[in-house]
Amino acid sequence: MHRIMGYKEIARGPIMVSYPENLDYEIIKQHDGDFGKLSIENPDIYTNNLTVASVDISAAIIAYSRIYIARLKLDVMNNLGGKLYYSDTDSIVTDVKLPDNMVHSTELGKLKLEHKVRNGIFISGKLYVLYTEDKVKLRSKGVNQNSFDYNSFLLLLTNNDVVGIKTQSKKDWFIGHVKIFDKEITIHSDNYTKRLKITDLKGYLLDTKPKVINNLNKKLILYNPNMFSLTRYKDNTKFIKEIRYIIDIHP
Repeated sequence: MHRIMGYKEIARGPIMVSYPENLDYEIIKQHDGDFGKLSIENPDIYTNNLTVASVDISAAIIAYSRIYIARLKLDVMNNLGGKLYYSDTDSIVTDVKLPDNMVHSTELGKLKLEHKVRNGIFISGKLYVLYTEDKVKLRSKGVNQNSFDYNSFLLLLTNNDVVGIKTQSKKDWFIGHVKIFDKEITIHSDNYTKRLKITDLKGYLLDTKPKVINNLNKKLILYNPNMFSLTRYKDNTKFIKEIRYIIDIHP
């Protein structure tokens, strides 16, 4: 299992063999050994730190999760007549009560009611404030939450930049010291670029609409609701969206 670096005969019979501690994949392969099994049965300083992971399985889970959350959002809009104010990897903020078959506190695959929201401001992913029935929930990824308040979100809502505090650290290996300090960073109102913003005459952010990329020339094309047509399945219960046409906004 190891690559021999050298050996020396001590007496008649016994031989002292020198070899590195880590398992050698090529040596094990040459002897038709199972490297995975042997690394578990004979852990060394290297294999002890290895994490068993599958990129294929991880990618499949993420892709299926996106499909699943997208179906839930379409169901909220098309079948329940609700609006979507915010959505993340595993969450939805809407203005309609979801049916019991979609909600459960412990059942795997269903949504859990986290908050009943009175009002909220959503700027971008993981940057929002919620006023619930009993508390204020503020999320500001990358910035200390105590440096943000409701007025900060109002400024971002009207396309104004705000300054937040971010805690950083600096290591000095020579003297064995870690310095922790706060640094002011600017949160730009236009840092959300995943969708096109819709504002009123006063500049208030009202909604967003999707960006559509022309896969032929990779240009941004103008979104129009008529680009998509609803197609009914044979069972008359589900819908899919199909691209009907595109309009290129570039000359």
